[in-house]
Amino acid sequence: MQLARARTLTSPQLVRLMNFNTPSALHRRVRALHALGLLRVHVLAVEWPNIVTLTPKGADMVEEEGLAREEIHVARRVVRRDLHAEMIGDLRVSVVLMARRRADVEVEACLADFDLARAVGRAAKNAYIPDALVALRIAGEPLVLACELDRGFEPGGVIRRKVEATVGLARASAPLYGFARWRPVLLASSERRLGTLARHVVAAGGGELWACGLLDARHELDAARFALAAEVADADAPSARLVRRLVLEAS
Repeated sequence: MQLARARTLTSPQLVRLMNFNTPSALHRRVRALHALGLLRVHVLAVEWPNIVTLTPKGADMVEEEGLAREEIHVARRVVRRDLHAEMIGDLRVSVVLMARRRADVEVEACLADFDLARAVGRAAKNAYIPDALVALRIAGEPLVLACELDRGFEPGGVIRRKVEATVGLARASAPLYGFARWRPVLLASSERRLGTLARHVVAAGGGELWACGLLDARHELDAARFALAAEVADADAPSARLVRRLVLEAS
């Protein structure tokens, strides 16, 4: 089901998601599904992880099992490594695993940018589309995060435009993709990038709205620490300001 929603996942992501003890156990399972015509495996380079996608036949099977067709993605051809897609996949896997290990966490939605672009249709050009939208309930309380995942090379103008869009929505008390309460979250790839991007957020007027944090290797939201962009932007050591948790344990 998660592969259908994700469009693409790497072999390491599937190992985590499917709780296999070893990569070889996953490879045996994937080979069996590939032989049945349900999966494709894309080998791009020896040093890169394999990419796994559904086939049309696999999509039909997932739909028969109850997943709505609009939630199913089939990537027919993968010709290059997409670090953006891998980061969203890491985030998706971490959210699913968090809900599995925590009885107080319910996942209402975990949508990638391509899901959101499809939802808004022709208005996508002018809409605010985060990299991912994660909607949770923590002990029944809603928590909706519009996640921006830094890849380390995006120009400041891109993040500024996104910040300005969210500030406009927040001032109008407008919902975001149907969710009344939400918060934008910037996850940076390094401490240096964290400070740089936080300053762009503040310059665009989002210093008190946007939360900022650092990505770890697995994008674990409930383990990460955050601060407001305004608290990080002027810090000599931005990571020292990251003391809050967004995904709290139930009391």
